[in-house]
Amino acid sequence: MRDMTADIRAAARTLLGEKKVDVLVGFERGSDGYRARPAFLRTADEAERLVWDATCSNNIAVYLVGLFQRPPQKKGAPVVLPKVGFVAKGCDLRSLVALVKEKQAPRENLVLVGVPCRGMVDERKLAAAVGGEQVAALQDGDAKVEVTLASGKKVSLEREKLVQDACLSCQYPAPEGVDILVEG
Repeated sequence: MRDMTADIRAAARTLLGEKKVDVLVGFERGSDGYRARPAFLRTADEAERLVWDATCSNNIAVYLVGLFQRPPQKKGAPVVLPKVGFVAKGCDLRSLVALVKEKQAPRENLVLVGVPCRGMVDERKLAAAVGGEQVAALQDGDAKVEVTLASGKKVSLEREKLVQDACLSCQYPAPEGVDILVEG
């Protein structure tokens, strides 16, 4: 399986470094050391924080509306909206498109970086598979997920048994209509 993190970081460095976006929303490693959480980057140097793996399950489209809230301004003053980049899997992209259609954000102010998705790990399924032990690290593979527990024990689990139910029936794992496509 190809690691797409390097390509996502390169796209982020370019977009932020060339000022094509004011902020880029993606994923970074969480404080627990293995899960991903939403990340908001404003400089090219921050691109190294970005990650992509089977724990990038949050739908980051929920942040779109907040990023386009307009501060109070003087009457007649021009409205300057930010340029916002999103690192989006198929389900995120569908949510972003719906918000654009609802006029929550102008499409011309968005730069969409699409990332193919093979399904995200369900935290409940993972916890059950490791008997409730604390997970310290997770390495996503083609057919297996290699899990390191806090105790140091390593466990190899079948990826398909850990994937979220919604992902198992996903019809759009490859994002379409994006500005930049990260190849899987």
